[in-house]
Amino acid sequence: GWEPREWQGVEEVLVSPLLSDGTSVYTGAARYRQESRSTPRRAMVETFGQPNYAYALGHLGLGTDEIARRLFAGTIPPTEILRRHTLFGFARHFLTSNQEQAVVDLLRTEELFKGSRDLWSYFHPRFGPCRTNSAWACCGTCIAEDQERGELPAWMVLHQPRFIQCCFRHEVLLRSFCVSCQRPFVVGEVILPAL
Repeated sequence: GWEPREWQGVEEVLVSPLLSDGTSVYTGAARYRQESRSTPRRAMVETFGQPNYAYALGHLGLGTDEIARRLFAGTIPPTEILRRHTLFGFARHFLTSNQEQAVVDLLRTEELFKGSRDLWSYFHPRFGPCRTNSAWACCGTCIAEDQERGELPAWMVLHQPRFIQCCFRHEVLLRSFCVSCQRPFVVGEVILPAL
C-alpha cells in the first residue's frame, strides 16, 4: 500500500509499491488515486508535483527528480525511473552512452520547461511528435495476467505511442476502452486499466 512520509521537510511524500519494468509511472498516480480516493487533479499534483504537464513528466520521463522524491520518497534513483518506467527506457537503446547521459541530464529536471514554449510543444502528448492517443491503451491479456498474479493492472509504457497498435508480447490489438462499459480510458481521469 501507500505510506505517507516526511522527506526533507516535505510532508506526505508517497512511497509507491514497486512498479514492474515497463510499467508507466502514471500507474503509480492511478494507484494512489484509487487507494487515497482523491480527485484526478490531486492525484496528479501529489505524484508529479503539478497537473499541467504531468503526462509528459511521467510518460516521457521529464522531471524524474521530482517523481523520485514524490512517488518513491527517494528510494529509487531518478535514472532508474527513466530507464524502467518511461519511453526513454526504450529510446535509450538507440543512443551512444554520451548521448544517453546528455538526455538523462536534460530530462531529470522540469526546469527545462520554464520559459520554453517550443520545448513544451515538442513534448505535448497530443500535438508534438511524441504524441499518443487521447486515451490510454492496454492489452487485455496483459491485464488478465496481472490479475492472475494478484497484482493491480498496470499501464505499460510501450502500449501508449500512437504508432503502436498491438501488444509486443501477446500480438493482440490494444484497446483504449473498458469492455464492460465501453468508456474510453481517458488520460485525465487517472484510472487503472480494466478488463
